[in-house]
Amino acid sequence: MCRTERTTGRGSQWNKTRREVIRSTPFCALCGTTKQLQVHHIIPFRLTGDNSKANLVPLCVKHHKTVEMLFVGTEGFGIGPIEQEMWQGMLRERQFATLMNLRDLKNANI
Repeated sequence: MCRTERTTGRGSQWNKTRREVIRSTPFCALCGTTKQLQVHHIIPFRLTGDNSKANLVPLCVKHHKTVEMLFVGTEGFGIGPIEQEMWQGMLRERQFATLMNLRDLKNANI
């Protein structure tokens, strides 16, 4: 599926980092579910080795697979700084919109 060699492992701190990301943002950035969350590397670890929180976003299983497939589809065109900013911007913007929707729903139920 991916166009580059797969890198296994995420480093000795990956489980801790993953838990911290989900603890700080406990919902899928795209749909808001809190079920079956995974942590997605916005720019794949295999390309950058970047496990920083700025490069990580929680996604449910369904949306993780969707975003990965979209990324792989565009990866062949090259992933430079502009493309990295584009991917980060799109996912962070969607995450913020989802957060606002969740807050609106919570306030409507109070």
